[in-house]
Amino acid sequence: MENRDIRKTGMIVALLAALTMLPFLGATEFYTKGEPREAIVAVTMLKDNNWILPMNNGGDLAYKPPMLHWCIALLYKVTGVMNEYLSRLPSALSYIALIIATFFFFARHSNREKGLYTALLALTAFELHRAGNVCRVDMMLTTFVVAAIYLYYNWFAKGCKGWPLWAVVCMSAATLTKGPVGIILPTMVIGVYLLLYRLRFVPILKVAICTLLALILPALWYWAAYQSGGDTFLQLVMEENFGRFTGQMTYSSHEKPIWYNFLTLAWGWLPWTAALLVSLFFLPKGTLSWQRAKAFIAKRQLPEPSVTSYSWLAFLLILLFYCIPTSKRSTYLLPCYPFMAFLLAKYLIYIIKELNLSVKKIRWTFIGVIGIYMLVDGLIVPLSVKKKYDRPLANYIQATFPNEEIYSYISDPFLRFFCTNYYLHDRILSFEKKGQTAEQRKNTKTPAAGILMIAEKEQEAFNKKYGNKYQLVPISHTVNKMTEQKSRIFFYKFRERSTK
Repeated sequence: MENRDIRKTGMIVALLAALTMLPFLGATEFYTKGEPREAIVAVTMLKDNNWILPMNNGGDLAYKPPMLHWCIALLYKVTGVMNEYLSRLPSALSYIALIIATFFFFARHSNREKGLYTALLALTAFELHRAGNVCRVDMMLTTFVVAAIYLYYNWFAKGCKGWPLWAVVCMSAATLTKGPVGIILPTMVIGVYLLLYRLRFVPILKVAICTLLALILPALWYWAAYQSGGDTFLQLVMEENFGRFTGQMTYSSHEKPIWYNFLTLAWGWLPWTAALLVSLFFLPKGTLSWQRAKAFIAKRQLPEPSVTSYSWLAFLLILLFYCIPTSKRSTYLLPCYPFMAFLLAKYLIYIIKELNLSVKKIRWTFIGVIGIYMLVDGLIVPLSVKKKYDRPLANYIQATFPNEEIYSYISDPFLRFFCTNYYLHDRILSFEKKGQTAEQRKNTKTPAAGILMIAEKEQEAFNKKYGNKYQLVPISHTVNKMTEQKSRIFFYKFRERSTK
């Protein structure tokens, strides 16, 4: 009977997650650089029939491994359509899968009530919801990493018998989504847990072997990509993974102090952060007393192995791991959220019992928050960002220059006209074909003739650098400030000046 109830509740959770995420994925066009930068990789995979290491934006390599891009490209290929909805669908499905897996994991290792509240809290956490709505790698990475951590605990709970091969599959997929961190995080969590609770050689050896097995599929892709991209690809991998972690990148990237991580967790848990703070004033007297804290510390022993201790360990280790690098972003901490959700669910149930709150009202509160998210996703955000869309610019370029080669000039080597180029199916080439590594950025190659698109604020820099080399003939410019450049865009016909 209990398993049947868990399955029924799981179906309700799945339905709520799908209704929350799927209806409004295509309600907005791309208007920031992050989404089209990922989606255009899938476009070039199909355009060039290169599923290993495609080049986009006139010579850029993708910054991340191809799992997300493979999924998007397959959706494009199967449907024959390229749009925002399909580009965001892999992230949304990853989020839905994470919510469902979270419910079943905690329902079976704790109870149905805690599993339900954990899933509902995760479903309504702002940071998770936002990540599930965009075409970025972070949600897919989070789902695979957390799933591997769940599967490792299932194996631990069964006495470490057999092999956690599905955890191996998830770690491989996570690594193919964003790099070695997809193996590091699950291995770190189960490895420390085994050292704390089961100091035996065989389980630790099995985890070590699983780590090696999880490396096989990613290693095959990395090798194939290296054969295609050579040292350029290798330098990019080293910088994006090891350089970012050690703070030795050739450019600054999201450098923040340690306290930034705690601030983003508080922000990411809205609206529940405010509810948590308010609830502290209604706790029974002595609940948070210093005496109780000292008594807990005085025990000087680990709590019994349980899903609670595992959740605490997973949350704290992942948080600590991302406190080490100078590069910090709120999305890095996404794998913390399901485990935090379980700990918050336990606290919520405690509050409900202590204050005699109505369970029905609490559940309606969750429904209300879900309704607010749907209103924001379906109406408020689309109306507020409509003026930022770049599809009209792409339509103008396609109509005005249907066959000409279009080159863009942006002085920052890491920026492109990402949105516009996505809607043009990767027609815009980089005027300066600078690479993504420090060595490559020292050398530039420029074309002899074509159409130049350039932001108004970039014209002075272009003229200083290339005014003597090129002759520019004005064609047109936009009336409004457009694209990620937030500037009027000018178009010129250019050709090299004669050197005779």
